[in-house]
Amino acid sequence: MAIAGAGEGERKWHELNILRSFHLILWEKKLKEVKVNGFYQNWKRN
Repeated sequence: MAIAGAGEGERKWHELNILRSFHLILWEKKLKEVKVNGFYQNWKRN
């Protein structure tokens, strides 16, 4: 019984890690877009 519970917990943890890395990838993409947009706007202004 304990082993089954551990497996369940591990799967949840694994899913959490996948979700977190997915969010990180999206966040980094967003940050890059913001940086590029900001750089472009600064460049246009000068």
